[in-house]
Amino acid sequence: MIAIDGRCGSGKTTLGVMLQQEFGGNLFHTDDFYLPFEKRSPDWEQVATRNMDFNRLREEVLLPVSRGERVSYGAYDPMERRMRNVTCAPAALSILEGSYSQHPILRGEEDFLIFLTCDPQIQVERLLQREGEQRFKRFKQLWIPLEEQYFREYRIEERCDMVICTDAREGRS
Repeated sequence: MIAIDGRCGSGKTTLGVMLQQEFGGNLFHTDDFYLPFEKRSPDWEQVATRNMDFNRLREEVLLPVSRGERVSYGAYDPMERRMRNVTCAPAALSILEGSYSQHPILRGEEDFLIFLTCDPQIQVERLLQREGEQRFKRFKQLWIPLEEQYFREYRIEERCDMVICTDAREGRS
């Protein structure tokens, strides 16, 4: 089990997809484990990770993966506000990518930890391109500060086996 955490816009999903394409296996996304709005604690916008269902992620994905079992879970889509079913056969490699993928409650099931980072200006450029101006405001006001709080509180970058800076832009080395 490889866990890929890091700053939004640093390329967690891209790296997860690349690893899966190169080596096979299963790719899981922490985004699938957002809590529905009505189940979030009232302070979820002030305290990092309060928007996540870590218990469900651990029980429905990490533990079955560690036992070599089939994985079946409901992936929550906060935009559609509904669940979709995901089922995966056991595989030699599993990758968990996404914000908060290395939270302490999930520790013990991963074999290799990767942290992705990038220059703040490059992060802004990537998020603007990916999210657009309106949605970027939410990242700047909410998601980036919450992620930084999480990284500091749990010393995420320091715990990782590998730290990758993804500053290189296309066409540059």
